[in-house]
Amino acid sequence: QQQRPGNNRQQGAGNRRGQQQMGGIDVGVNDFTLAQLSQFPHEQQKLLLGERLYPLIVPTHGALAGKITGMFLDSGWTTEELLSLIHDEHKLQQKIANAIEVLHRAQTTTT
Repeated sequence: QQQRPGNNRQQGAGNRRGQQQMGGIDVGVNDFTLAQLSQFPHEQQKLLLGERLYPLIVPTHGALAGKITGMFLDSGWTTEELLSLIHDEHKLQQKIANAIEVLHRAQTTTT
């Protein structure tokens, strides 16, 4: 990745969360729109959303962040619903809590 002058809001791995290239256009997390996503095939949309969701989940749920992100992406929710989780912290936390509950129920039924 090439660094552009004045484009070093965050350093190292943190830069991935703050700024990414999408179709040749630098897109910050808060600038990510449904219109931009709709330019990509469905599977790539899911990949891009997962790349945005994972860093939002990992600070509070560490090792489960990958599992939770995968649950969200495989949930059948629309692209718009998944995108809303990136922009709405409260909604994201509710969905995370639901996912954790499902994981706990699955664990207790298998043990």
